[in-house]
Amino acid sequence: MPGPDPIRPIHGKDNNYESVLDRLYDILNKGLGKGGLSADGTTEQPGHTDNRHVRVTTPGVANTEFAVTHNLNRIPTGYNVVLLTAAAHVYIGPTPWTTTQIFLKCDQIGVILNLEIY
Repeated sequence: MPGPDPIRPIHGKDNNYESVLDRLYDILNKGLGKGGLSADGTTEQPGHTDNRHVRVTTPGVANTEFAVTHNLNRIPTGYNVVLLTAAAHVYIGPTPWTTTQIFLKCDQIGVILNLEIY
C-alpha cells in the first residue's frame, strides 16, 4: 500500500518550506501510530512507522515452515503477533528472511495470525 508523498528537499529550484512544515505538522499532529489491519483483515491501515501488518493462516501441518510476504523492501528486524485465533506458539523458521518475506513456524494448524512486521 503506498504511503504518503515523500517530503521534497526544502532548498532547490522551488522552495517548499510551507509544504514541508505542513507535512511535518500532519505527522506530529497524528502521532506516530503503528497502523493495523481492518477487522476482517483485508485492509491495512497505514501508520507513521516503517512496518507492515499482514494476516496469514498457519499451514495444515504443525511446525511446518511457511512464508509471510511483507514487501518492506528491506530485511525486517522482527515481528509481533498482534492477534491469533487459537492458543499457539509462533516462532522463526530456519530460512533466512528476505526483503519481501519472512519465514515462520507455528505449533498449531489453521490458526489465523495478524502480524506486525518491522
